[in-house]
Amino acid sequence: MRDIAVIQSEVDDLEKQLGVLMHDLDQKKAELKKAKDDASAQALKRIVDELNGLGFSKEELANALGMTVKPNSGISKKVRGERGSAEAKVKGNPKYQNPDDHDQTWTGMGRQPGWIKAHLQSGGSLESLLIKS
Repeated sequence: MRDIAVIQSEVDDLEKQLGVLMHDLDQKKAELKKAKDDASAQALKRIVDELNGLGFSKEELANALGMTVKPNSGISKKVRGERGSAEAKVKGNPKYQNPDDHDQTWTGMGRQPGWIKAHLQSGGSLESLLIKS
């Protein structure tokens, strides 16, 4: 019967060899993936260059592949309210107005604008900013 220490030493040596082999395997797998990716990219580039040289349009190529190409109308997407899939937000009627700039108004809903905050900090009141009908 062999000594336990000898067997343990052999197991340790095998585990060390296995670790080195696993590391080498991971490196080779990474090299293989990179080589495949590079070969695919080069092949695709050659195909695209060839098709461009023959003057095919995107629509013709997509049709040959069983796909469609969405035409680019140059128009930006409409927001939901403009498309009609959601009601447009209704802005409330202005309730307060900046006495220095009558174009600046506030409905009293939501966050207070800076000019309201400045007016209140300087000792003014909201009542003094009310729009008189």
